[in-house]
Amino acid sequence: MRRRLQLISCLLMASVASPAAADAATHSKKHAIVTKRAKTKAKAKSRSKTSHGQNHHGPAHHGQRGTISFMHPSLDGNRMADGHRFDMNSNAAASKSLPLGSLAKVTNLRNGKTAVVKVEDRGPHSKTRIMDVSPATAKALGMSRSGVVLAEIEPLPRRRP
Repeated sequence: MRRRLQLISCLLMASVASPAAADAATHSKKHAIVTKRAKTKAKAKSRSKTSHGQNHHGPAHHGQRGTISFMHPSLDGNRMADGHRFDMNSNAAASKSLPLGSLAKVTNLRNGKTAVVKVEDRGPHSKTRIMDVSPATAKALGMSRSGVVLAEIEPLPRRRP
């Protein structure tokens, strides 16, 4: 948006000076924008390949390890990012990187317990954590007492109807 405003202001100033200068300014700015887009696309394409040459959709789609916590029961009934209301007895989870509506298998690395969660919200809002889970899921994972545990998150493939 900022570049567009710069381009428009440049064109307006150049057209007041002379029509030939306006054409030259337009060409150089468009060339710079097209070049930058091409570089950005090439960079993104090179990042989307793994070391084995297979495509993936970012680091969250392979399995993450990090600390997870559970959402406070006082949030019960609040709206989540997907529009549903939070139910503390559900398998809801909040993730910054996984798509809303996706399923993931969460494994507590301390005791080996696992649970399948559905990403329904964005969060956690702590930089040191990778996911928030509902209190029911926390109980299933055996993390009710500690509140925060080291876990591994593996996205599950979507089922096609």
